[in-house]
Amino acid sequence: GTGSALLAKVSTLNPERNPSRFEAVRITDSDGRTLYTLKGWMRDSAKHPRPNWELTVDPAKNYMVTRGLHRIPEPGTSKGMEFVVTLKEISPGAWFPMEWESKMYGLADPNTGQQPVVTVTKYTVTELTLDPVLGPDQFTWKSLNVPDGTDFMREDDSGEIAMWKVVNGELKFVVSAGKPAATN
Repeated sequence: GTGSALLAKVSTLNPERNPSRFEAVRITDSDGRTLYTLKGWMRDSAKHPRPNWELTVDPAKNYMVTRGLHRIPEPGTSKGMEFVVTLKEISPGAWFPMEWESKMYGLADPNTGQQPVVTVTKYTVTELTLDPVLGPDQFTWKSLNVPDGTDFMREDDSGEIAMWKVVNGELKFVVSAGKPAATN
């Protein structure tokens, strides 16, 4: 509402002990669309003016992350890793990250300040099923394929606790206890 690019700034209550700081900033991309960048300082921002990490989100795409940057602590402003995400609208109003490219950087050259790209990793979703039909057998403990000897416990709203154990592929009741006593 105010037109200010800085939307929020959060600092820790005790900057001497924990100098963390976070900001949310309104930006405009090359197409004139409004995006938001979330920034985080995990060390003293007076000594390290650039944030440790940045995430850009797109409000028109369900606030999904579209870009990210992580800086390594030394030499202070160097990029450690950055990524770009390509989102696709898979159904009206539902966006999904279909491609992801990540770059890892080496240390900056002391003469030029340039950082070499050490590795580039690209991921592409090749198959996606939207709203698959799931049968009732998908919502049972057996669909989890848990090994024999696994314990299960359930506590209901009243505090009643019941325990089972998987024995020879079957769920065997072990014990039930009333509401536990309150502790001080």
